Amino acid sequence: MFPHRVRLPVVNLAASAPSSVAEPISHAEKMGVPSGPKTRKSEWSWKVVSTGKEIDQLAHDWRELLPERAGPFQTFSWNRAWYRHFADAYDESAIFVVSKGGRAAAIFPCYRKGSEIRMAGDLCCDYQDVIASDEESVRIGLGLFIAWVKRRHAGCDLFFEKLSTQGLLYPILKHLDLERLGVFAFRKNYGPCPWVELPESLDAWLGAMPRKVRGDWRRALNRLDRELPEAEVLVHRDCGIPGGAVRDAAEFHRRHFRLEGTSPLADPRLVSLLEEVAPREDVGLRLSLLKVGRIPLAIDFGFTRGETYYGYLTGFDETFGKLAPGKCLLLRRIDWWRQEDGVRVLDFLCGGERYKDGFTQGNCYHVCSVRLLARTIPNAARMMTLWSEWLFRGLSKRTLRFLGFDVSKTVDVSPLAEIEDVAPKVSASHPKEEESVIVESTRLG
Repeated sequence: MFPHRVRLPVVNLAASAPSSVAEPISHAEKMGVPSGPKTRKSEWSWKVVSTGKEIDQLAHDWRELLPERAGPFQTFSWNRAWYRHFADAYDESAIFVVSKGGRAAAIFPCYRKGSEIRMAGDLCCDYQDVIASDEESVRIGLGLFIAWVKRRHAGCDLFFEKLSTQGLLYPILKHLDLERLGVFAFRKNYGPCPWVELPESLDAWLGAMPRKVRGDWRRALNRLDRELPEAEVLVHRDCGIPGGAVRDAAEFHRRHFRLEGTSPLADPRLVSLLEEVAPREDVGLRLSLLKVGRIPLAIDFGFTRGETYYGYLTGFDETFGKLAPGKCLLLRRIDWWRQEDGVRVLDFLCGGERYKDGFTQGNCYHVCSVRLLARTIPNAARMMTLWSEWLFRGLSKRTLRFLGFDVSKTVDVSPLAEIEDVAPKVSASHPKEEESVIVESTRLG
């Protein structure tokens, strides 16, 4: 978020047209240009979904459009739960649905908060994205979305705070014809998403690591086995997650949160959301614990989708810090991930914590923010303000580095930085999810 923002008038996204009526759009409108009365109608149409009942009716189309490689935060179950539990965080929901020939082709899950239209879930998830069948649907759908906001809700920004550079929407936004669409765009790098491709076994992975890293990890595992031989790893999945386990793990994370601020799980809305999506196989929630009897040493919330495990939130009891319980919890699950869940890629999601570098050796993609503003004189002034803030922030960071301060945790807000990504190497075809929900709690020795 930027420290300075001009407050614009609050507008009603759903006031201009009933959300249940699909409105055809002309070719000119699709490119962001208002159409005249004689413009020929195209095969593309749109509607705005805002009520809970209408959202439920999107379930089939949403699941049909969802790419197999999409993360857990793009699933219907996660977003439906978010709209329910975070209703007090926004003024109204605004899901923009674009159809081609009468069939849904792209879904932009958004909401309005004041003078901003944002993507659902950006308050608690690592990134969001459009739900679409192909790039053409995203490109045309985005043009329709921008034209709709400009024509009917002048004064609102489209603010995509967290977008994966490996998603569908960010590459389209990056190459927008800004002048034709009549908007300004300000981009910033929100943070890296480290990832690593898992080998066939733990031994193979350790063997591929640099000697020092390999030695540190082997010593950590041996120390845990020697000092706490009764320690075990417990993995709960889907409906196999016991009642109350999510809240107990959330309380553990709150007590042992060591970063600045408070734990994300201090928000009861997020805990309730996780409890609701726990049995949903499309989300793929996994709750892992390293325990000695009833005493947890470390916990990990994550998700398995296709061939990727997404590490969401992790924590450990600092009392046992010398045993590196968090590291051991991860290492002990490598064989299980490969054998039980078919995981080939470990995705640490957004965050530049140093421990992730040891596992990923610097491989990462990025999460970026993009703000779109209507091309007006007041917004031109706002863009100048954003640019000046960026220049001042960059100068401040360079000065702090010169003075010897560690600024590695600060966010790079450079709108010019070209981000080089190394995309996770996963197969294009993933195992099809079974309709029945897997009920399982696996105990690892």
